[in-house]
Amino acid sequence: MKSNSAISKVLLASISTATLLTVTSPVINAQGENSTQNKTQGTQQSQEQENIKEVTTYKEFKNADGAVSINPANLSDKELEELGLNPQQTKQEFGISENGVQAEATKKWSKKISKGQLAGASATIGGVITVIGGLLSGGTVSTVSGGAFSIISGVITSSKHNGVQVGGTATKRLVRENPYQLPKKKWVYKITWAKAY
Repeated sequence: MKSNSAISKVLLASISTATLLTVTSPVINAQGENSTQNKTQGTQQSQEQENIKEVTTYKEFKNADGAVSINPANLSDKELEELGLNPQQTKQEFGISENGVQAEATKKWSKKISKGQLAGASATIGGVITVIGGLLSGGTVSTVSGGAFSIISGVITSSKHNGVQVGGTATKRLVRENPYQLPKKKWVYKITWAKAY
């Protein structure tokens, strides 16, 4: 009789444990998903801070903490002078007419990047921007679209690809990497597509 009682207790304890796990498992999974989602959002926010911010007003350009770019057609002669630039020379370099209209300097571009060149990149938006930006002469990368980033990070972590071809648009802008630097004329590249090879 004692053995039946012990078996009953073990069975009851097993059923109680199984029921408890069934009830708490979705809660634990949801907490895990939320924590992963929070980490992803935090990483994405820090990666966005590494990107060059495109602004349209002098005040935004002057007060930006990190890397920032602006179309000089949005700035007055006085604002260009305050940035340490020669207004006439800047307008000439950017093709800005007397009435402030600019023939927008935008071009399409693409570049093959080998697996070896990507070797130093972390599979983050900031890492991709840093490495690819370093391979583009006279310019800097501001954004990577989500689809292109997925393909590039897949190539970084995969062993079956030789590299990736990336492309998008590039626009001539005044760019300042930090508040203590004079703005420079640079091409700002946007990566809108990628294709593994």
